[in-house]
Amino acid sequence: MLVLRIVALWFVLQFSYQAWLLGGHNIQKPIEDLFSRPVLSKMAQVEVPVSVIIALQKTATQRASDASTSPGLVSSASATSGPAFRRAEDSYFRRRADRLADRLADGKSAAAQSQVFAVKTGGEFLSALAVASQVGPIANIVIYGHSGPDGLYMMEDAGFYVDVNAERRMAGVPPKQKSFATARHGETGARDIVGLKEMINAGEVKFTPDAIIVLAGCNAAGEINFNGTSIAAKLSEATQRRVVASIGKTLSWSSFGGSDYGEYSLRNWVELDRDGAASFREEKGLDPLQILNFSRDS
Repeated sequence: MLVLRIVALWFVLQFSYQAWLLGGHNIQKPIEDLFSRPVLSKMAQVEVPVSVIIALQKTATQRASDASTSPGLVSSASATSGPAFRRAEDSYFRRRADRLADRLADGKSAAAQSQVFAVKTGGEFLSALAVASQVGPIANIVIYGHSGPDGLYMMEDAGFYVDVNAERRMAGVPPKQKSFATARHGETGARDIVGLKEMINAGEVKFTPDAIIVLAGCNAAGEINFNGTSIAAKLSEATQRRVVASIGKTLSWSSFGGSDYGEYSLRNWVELDRDGAASFREEKGLDPLQILNFSRDS
């Protein structure tokens, strides 16, 4: 009888341990190499708001703009930087993304579940949002990397843009050479706002009602003044969620005597509400963690 009691107790302890693992910890599974952290499993079948942190990557691969002044879908700064410099920048953006994820985990907030993605193309960017949405609705997105009013810059000609077709015209690509569909879904990996809208309408990308998107890169809301057709404005329009982005360049806040966790805008941070109305934030230094949304509403 004693032996049976011991065996029964052992099974109870094992079951409790497994339930504790599923209920209180993130279960990890392998995913594609483009992601820097494993995706949370849905074994518990409970959707919990997710914070998505993205590091835009340009990679150290040699590319046309390294030896050419021909236009492309890249920022002017990126066009003059070589592979070694891009590798250092990639590492910097990934460190900032990982640091924010660690701070979220330490805070044990309602939406402390976070996923960090390192993406090289617009296609990978949209895939990251879709993967996160399989776990639960997205409560926060924070994006580290180079940007401009026209889009988020990654590999050459392969970022996430307001309008891929417009970018290709600016780059001198004849309209008939690349159809809009090919440019948006083709081999380059470039994607645009239209592609995001399609995924939202199809239910592939989901947000909580109070979700917020923070674009930490330069000029995402405009270069000198607020740009109503910028990537920040178009993201707010497509998602109907709040977006915070910089007018002008951004740098680490620590360069100006502030927190090493924050970003500093040389001009202004602008916030777009769910209806797309823009307002200026008072502070030039911005710690993303302090403005993120942790509501469980979905």
